[in-house]
Amino acid sequence: MSVLLDDGNLEFLFYNLAVLISVPLTMACKFRVDDNVQNHNFISLCRYNSDVNYFSLRAIRVGAGGGLALKIEASTRAAGGTAAAYSGNQYSQDTWHHAAFVSAGIASRYAYLDGVPSAEETTSRIPFGISITGIGVLLRDTIANYMSGDIAEVGIWHEALSTPEIAALAKGFSPLLIKPAHLAAYLPLIREGAAGVYRDRVGGRTFYESGGSTPSPHPRVIYPRRPHIISAAHATSPPIVPVAMRHYRNMRIA
Repeated sequence: MSVLLDDGNLEFLFYNLAVLISVPLTMACKFRVDDNVQNHNFISLCRYNSDVNYFSLRAIRVGAGGGLALKIEASTRAAGGTAAAYSGNQYSQDTWHHAAFVSAGIASRYAYLDGVPSAEETTSRIPFGISITGIGVLLRDTIANYMSGDIAEVGIWHEALSTPEIAALAKGFSPLLIKPAHLAAYLPLIREGAAGVYRDRVGGRTFYESGGSTPSPHPRVIYPRRPHIISAAHATSPPIVPVAMRHYRNMRIA
């Protein structure tokens, strides 16, 4: 089961510390929004007592009228302003998609939609004091962009994943199969135990709901038979997509 968040009830999930505080990083998730009237924040790493410092992955309306486009935005905000990359392709309402924010350094960020990267955005931005993690919301001091819809398979890596690796996630491979040695947090967003509690399967963190949340049908995902089935990635490791595909074929044969 994934998580359905209702912006009308100001629902979101949070962890009271930052999973990561600086680049390089990747944030990714599966999402299905149920309206195209507003912006929907999926994952945010913010300085809680500030509106200025954060990393954000969201769905955003760009333009208006006949020029309206529904894009994925990967943005970094610091004292000098916001630097953002926008997907070239568009998402659709009521459809499962995959989104990712990838940043290899302070002057590099890409927005991915369904495995397709944007052009690189190269403005230098260095957020400081990052202190809290939000899911389904921009969890800065002035909270904004509550998500309306379903979210699942949240992964945060302390590395900039490659385009083939993001493409594998978009095809449905679990974050546990993609650079597991660099995976800082993984939340399938399946409710466990007490209502309103969601576990980070890698970092051991507990995320809590604010305002509520509702279980909803999960998207199709290819999981390992046991955690970290693929060993830590090295420079000499084979590409992740062939490795994951061989693992999937082995699962089908077994």
